[in-house]
Amino acid sequence: MWRTRLGVATIAAMTLLAACSSGDSSGSANAASGSCAPGVTKDSIKAGLLYPDTGVMAAQFTGFRAGVTARFGAENATGGVDGRKIISGWQDDESDPSGNLQGARELVAQNAFAVVQYTAVSQQSIAYLDKAGVPVLGAADQPGWASHRNTFTVILTNQTGQSTTTLGDFVRQQGGTKAAVVVSFLSETAKLYADGVTKSLQHAGIDAVSQDVDGTNTADVARKIISSGVDTIIAAAPLDIYTGVLDAAVAAGHPFKVAASAVSYDPRLLAPYGRQLAGTYASLSYAALERDRPVQRRFLQAMATYSPEVSPPGQ
Repeated sequence: MWRTRLGVATIAAMTLLAACSSGDSSGSANAASGSCAPGVTKDSIKAGLLYPDTGVMAAQFTGFRAGVTARFGAENATGGVDGRKIISGWQDDESDPSGNLQGARELVAQNAFAVVQYTAVSQQSIAYLDKAGVPVLGAADQPGWASHRNTFTVILTNQTGQSTTTLGDFVRQQGGTKAAVVVSFLSETAKLYADGVTKSLQHAGIDAVSQDVDGTNTADVARKIISSGVDTIIAAAPLDIYTGVLDAAVAAGHPFKVAASAVSYDPRLLAPYGRQLAGTYASLSYAALERDRPVQRRFLQAMATYSPEVSPPGQ
């Protein structure tokens, strides 16, 4: 994903640069002054990064800025985009839709050519950035991404009224018959995720019940889930809740046949949660780093070179 994300940005930037030299009089005037678009000069292209550095969702996005920084560094080391170096600024959306919109406004004010965004609260900013004529790249956390021409996504994390059969088929193959969908409903994205997971499970003939973990403790969540008679748990919730429920199920003599979490693939979790996570699954939208593919080796090398503060780099 790290290479694809900037690949889209590179295509968008080069398309704009080509348009600037296509003979259009305004483009020629801008080019003569050293700039053919906001954030683009003869020497550089400015990108804005927008993500939750603070707030309730910050823990899930800790490596985003470092990963993009490493990708930009790797691209700049090979000459940048058409000889232009990529420079960047960033804004914290504070895990809040209004904060996300304000962050987008700040990046536009800072003359960003494009915004690279990874969050769960983009519903207001994508409409604003469309009106501002600013390309947006990243993970489509809201259905609204599909209705704007300025959005370029590497993955659709949520689609209203739609889901894939992958998860449901997998759970059924592992012997699951009834599932608890454990989610923190603090954002619209979480609700859409739960809806998609539930539909995937139901399509495979698996009963599914939802459990909101906001404002509840691990013991209460575990008690409700175990009493509902489920043999499967699918979670997009804090790890202490997820692993606490796993522990409680084992202690009650009813370990889950299938347990999967959207936020459990991280080598840093092996020390504090390794025992509970043993035998569980992590849902990924990319190839696991353990496959040691050439592109993954390039990713790890770029992280070590340009974002050494992130250790381990595969978190």
